[in-house]
Amino acid sequence: MRMRGDMTYIEDMSETERESWVILIADSAILLWFWQKMTHGWNIQPHAMSLDDFGSLIIQMIVLTVIVHAVISSFFEVRKSKGELDRDERDREIERKGSHSGYRLLQFGVGSVIFIMFMTYGLEEDYQSVIRIKTPVEIIYYLLLVSYAADLLKHGVMIHAYWR
Repeated sequence: MRMRGDMTYIEDMSETERESWVILIADSAILLWFWQKMTHGWNIQPHAMSLDDFGSLIIQMIVLTVIVHAVISSFFEVRKSKGELDRDERDREIERKGSHSGYRLLQFGVGSVIFIMFMTYGLEEDYQSVIRIKTPVEIIYYLLLVSYAADLLKHGVMIHAYWR
């Protein structure tokens, strides 16, 4: 059993934990790339852009995500076929806990986007907030942020559970 503060080596991790680390790092990098392209600095509100430019950026993001996840899946599938996968009940329970946390954030985030859209359209100029969602670009941008944040939370919760 590992104690907090102990150095954890890759060879001491379960296969599921290794995969969570790789996905967490890869998806974080993709999200940061997307966020940098969409905002000025580290703002939460996206800058104005045409639907064509946004569509091009989304296609790039999808292609990048598919390629990265295909490489990750292939790597772990090869290890699995060599018999190096050692999933046990603890791995399954940790994965369930991570999925549950990610799902909760996804539901909260989608609900928040819908609520903010309602406030933006319903109250119009009376609604004063940092986040206003009016355009299709903003809707898709915030839903993508929520989706990636939910995935990052899932893998973060899984990694944290392995450290306990």
